[in-house]
Amino acid sequence: AFNGAVGTAASSSFRMAEVAQVSGEQLLRFSTDVGATGSLNLIVSYHGTSAAFPVNKHDERYGLVVATNGGAQVTTFDDNTEKAKTHGGVMVTVWAYVVPCAILLKRFGTEPLGMVGQYPVAFIMHGVMMLGSAITTTIFFGVALSEFDGNAGHGHKDLGIALIVVIWVQVVLGIVAPPKDSALRFPFKVSHTLLGVGSFGMSIGQMVTGLRNMEDLYTDTIRDNLLIAMIVGLVFFAVAFLVLTVVMVVLADPEAAEEETKNNQEEGETGAQSNENSPYE
Repeated sequence: AFNGAVGTAASSSFRMAEVAQVSGEQLLRFSTDVGATGSLNLIVSYHGTSAAFPVNKHDERYGLVVATNGGAQVTTFDDNTEKAKTHGGVMVTVWAYVVPCAILLKRFGTEPLGMVGQYPVAFIMHGVMMLGSAITTTIFFGVALSEFDGNAGHGHKDLGIALIVVIWVQVVLGIVAPPKDSALRFPFKVSHTLLGVGSFGMSIGQMVTGLRNMEDLYTDTIRDNLLIAMIVGLVFFAVAFLVLTVVMVVLADPEAAEEETKNNQEEGETGAQSNENSPYE
């Protein structure tokens, strides 16, 4: 760890550490023993007590270290802070904004948006948004695995793997959904709803663990910006869901509601009869 504009080595393996001005830029110099060419991971801890180091957290950087007669020289240097910000920003956008909007469309948009052929517009939009969210989540999860070398803590990686599995099971269920008159319709609706609620809850937990990693490995500013974005999206979703539910109750047609309840009961009874006759029991 290097403190202030001068810099002191906190690790006993460093013989020297200093911050120097070179061509108008701050240059961190250090000296340590290296036996041969290899990779060296640096965790630089900034303590914001000077204009030179205004940040107050950790920043992980990677360099290829080449052994020389005089010690070590960093020949390549890659700061993955921007990659981490992009990863966090995309995931928060998907799970605090896109997915909630897809849920609202499916729950409340069927009648207002009408039909395209035999399919509700809201159903099509819901499917496209959820499939896009699953693909985006998978891609950026893969990028995180390749770029961050397993540095994430707080169970972020394990929860991410579980979330990927659940959302793709959910996508497949949505694609092969049985028709309304099928005996499998009621079990499908129950499982699809439970998996949907479960994956959304897992995504909130995943965002929280991601924010904790941002705090541990990067800066308070990055963490705070992502936290604000997440809270705004989730609060909007909760308020919109509550308001639209109240509106539906107030404007509901009693006869239509009774008919829907009857249809759900018939689906449940049909599913139960089918299970009784199933050869897999």
